[in-house]
Formats: sequence, structure tokens, C-alpha cells
Amino acid sequence: MKIHHLGIAVNSIEKTLTVYRQLFPDLKAEREPLREGASMEMVMIKTESGPLLELMQPLHPDGDIGRFIAKRGEGIHHIAYETADIYAVCAQCREQGYRVLGEITRGAGGCDTFFIHPKDTCGVLTEFVSCAGEAQGK
Repeated sequence: MKIHHLGIAVNSIEKTLTVYRQLFPDLKAEREPLREGASMEMVMIKTESGPLLELMQPLHPDGDIGRFIAKRGEGIHHIAYETADIYAVCAQCREQGYRVLGEITRGAGGCDTFFIHPKDTCGVLTEFVSCAGEAQGK
């Protein structure tokens, strides 16, 4: 099991990047292109040896991230685990009775992704991702 990224809900990507750049001057940040109908803006921060950090800023207050911040404030939103076979993992999760939220979709960095309801994973929103080598920064 490898952690692919940590999703962090923020009010301002620019303010958060300023903080991270002060702490880690050599960080590399890539803004994800906005998709039609998007409810958030995203930036992926590449770390030298650890998981990616996904900064998520709401574009409007009634989207998923906007509601999350209104209820809980800024902070860790989810943990994403990397898998080679996302379809097998998704099927296994369903067979074991976990509530998969929606279907497998294309997410940040072109990775295939799905989420498990946090009530089934001890209060942690859990994401599984499967990426091509280029999308993983390899």
C-alpha cells in the first residue's frame, strides 16, 4: 500500500502556497486545469520522497469542498491510496460491503479514481487512484 496523495481543503490556494513555499523553497506545484462545471480549483504539490499534496479551493460555497470547509474548516479532506488495478479494488470494496461513492472517474492528473464513504473507514474519506506513469510524476 502506498499513499498517493493527501487532499487538503483550503480557503485560498495562493495563501497556502505562500506558506508551503516558505517552509519548502524547492517545492514544485502544478495547477490542474479547470473542468467545465468544476466546484473547486486544485493544485498538486510534488514532494521529494513522500506523497503528493492536493490543495483544493472551493469555487463556490455549495460544492463539496465549500461545504467541507464551512462545516469543519480548512484541513485534511482525504487520503488517496495508489493501486495498479482500480477496477479490481473497487469490485472488492463493493463485495466487502463498503459504500463506494459514485463510479470510477477520471480525476486530477488524469488518474482514475473512486472514493469510499468515511463512515465505513473510521471517519476518513478514502480515495483509491490508478495513474499512468507520467501522471504519477515518474
